[in-house]
Amino acid sequence: MKRINGTGTVVKLSGKRRRPYVALITVGCIKKVQTRKRLGAYTTMDEALSALLAYNADPYEIDTKKITFKELYERWKNRAVKINQLAPKTLECLDWAFKSKCQSLYNIPYRNIKIHTMQSVIDNLDTGYATKDRVKALFYHLDKIALEYDIINKCNSQLLRKTQKTHKTAEENIKKLFTESEIKQLWENISVPFVDTVLIMIYSGWRIQELLNLRKEDIELDKYGGIMRGGLKTKAGKNRIIPIHKDILPLVKKRLKMDGDYFISTNNNTQIHQNNYRNLIFKKVMGIIKADHRPHDCRHNLETTMHNLGISEVIRDRIMGHESNTTGKSVYTHITTEQLREAIDKIKFYQ
Repeated sequence: MKRINGTGTVVKLSGKRRRPYVALITVGCIKKVQTRKRLGAYTTMDEALSALLAYNADPYEIDTKKITFKELYERWKNRAVKINQLAPKTLECLDWAFKSKCQSLYNIPYRNIKIHTMQSVIDNLDTGYATKDRVKALFYHLDKIALEYDIINKCNSQLLRKTQKTHKTAEENIKKLFTESEIKQLWENISVPFVDTVLIMIYSGWRIQELLNLRKEDIELDKYGGIMRGGLKTKAGKNRIIPIHKDILPLVKKRLKMDGDYFISTNNNTQIHQNNYRNLIFKKVMGIIKADHRPHDCRHNLETTMHNLGISEVIRDRIMGHESNTTGKSVYTHITTEQLREAIDKIKFYQ
């Protein structure tokens, strides 16, 4: 089908090429002859036509020598959102990697960013392997769009060294219980923003992301004295029920009266990213009570307390969202919500 004048065209280059289809845009007209500029090279005709459609819907200046890392990211993100290229969670993780880990690259022309520069950014991150993998994935997505725009002629990110998972020492792996004094201090500072969220984790055993994923609709106050429903990871962990301990019930009710759909959210009522909670909120709360804990210690606190109270392993697994160790436990044992409530009610972290 012939395209409308001025909206560009697609031509196929001769010879054997990986990206033979070139999209050309019209940038002017001299003596009734259109002048064109190359938009990019593509693997298929459909990809080239899609690029033309996207450009005509939202034209932008094409100067591959000047497009910076930041400008390229913004174009990639806008297109990814428009065509629903990635799952919202994936896009959120890549956006976080761009904003918090790649500032040093913002104003550098993308064509000048070489392999050693990308590798240096990753190697110098004082973070775990998962964060490094997010940054590496971001580089890969930007390289793909840079290839389309003919900014680069090879995908540098594919040559980056594989991110190695670091193994913690036995000492680093030791989980520390909150002392009675520390829990008491949390209650004494309950008016401080987000201190309540740490107590909710201690009394419920949620993982960070599980807690941050909870929506208000996942909490029912009129059933079994109040329950929360959520979870991640294993089949046992997903969609599990945790009764609300009577001590934190007022905290839960107060949270439910706040604005927003999420049970715990920011001041502008958006979901909190796990890394932001860990590094900005949890660390600040630990500084208030002068304690050295990781968020997972909250979960460990509940599990150890239930064990010490003699609560059965099957019930502990059900509350914590663990896969049971034996077929008998996972298949043949039926645990009621009343039994979970009875177990939670036995817990007292300080007198």
